[in-house]
Amino acid sequence: MRGKYFLIGCIAVITLSSCTDDSQYTSVVSNKIAITKLIFFDSNLAKLIGQAGASYHAAQTDFSDLLHPELTEGALTGRFSSINSSRVAHNVFAPEHIYNSTDQLSFRNIALSAPYFHNGSFKTVKEVIPFYNVRDISP
Repeated sequence: MRGKYFLIGCIAVITLSSCTDDSQYTSVVSNKIAITKLIFFDSNLAKLIGQAGASYHAAQTDFSDLLHPELTEGALTGRFSSINSSRVAHNVFAPEHIYNSTDQLSFRNIALSAPYFHNGSFKTVKEVIPFYNVRDISP
């Protein structure tokens, strides 16, 4: 009987000691969350008066404004690209015909799916290569 309690005690100690220590995380104060939410939805603070940050940073568009792209800094500090930095999440806006049945990107007939990028800034595959080769890839 004593061995049974000893075993249960050992299991309890191991289980409790393996729990994550939350002291390493800093909790966000609820009023900071509320202030951030107010700023994000305030239509008086945006570059375009009458629009809030939420107006052009919607979750449905990967928090990007696909209709009004700004110049964004690429992977190389101080180097700016001519279009928004592309991200994998932008692939949801790609035409469906370039995906196969298991959602794997296919390059078959890629020349027929122009223009390229989420804003159509490149008209041919030949224009895309120097963009990736030079500007936005880390050395």
